[in-house]
Amino acid sequence: MGEYRFKPAFGEIAVGGSFRQYMPNSAGTIFRDTGDVVIRNREFGLYTGLEKKLLKEKMKMTATLRLDKNQNFKPLLSPALSFVHTPKQDRTFRVGFSSAVRNPTLADQYLYYNVGARCCWAMWTGSSSQAGTA
Repeated sequence: MGEYRFKPAFGEIAVGGSFRQYMPNSAGTIFRDTGDVVIRNREFGLYTGLEKKLLKEKMKMTATLRLDKNQNFKPLLSPALSFVHTPKQDRTFRVGFSSAVRNPTLADQYLYYNVGARCCWAMWTGSSSQAGTA
């Protein structure tokens, strides 16, 4: 989708977004996509932000909001706000708040790695020669 920037008189505005559609074809090696099972996953994100100069351009305020949506999860909002004050060329002070999310990867959502009972038993008890004997 991309990003677009606008410069009205009161500041600078950025808007943008992204979209992804995943269609893995692992033939059952790591995902359960065998036979008539088709995995298709869509996600998108939208964001907008405002940057405004204050105090005779010695302070910059930035406020942003992002919306992320994966088809398997509820929409999530991520706000951010920051102030950067530069009273002199060699002095900068910054304070900010931000929140972010990470959509689960395909592996997080659809991993099907059939390793068998022996391997799992070895993971729990160690892979010594006595693995599998109770």
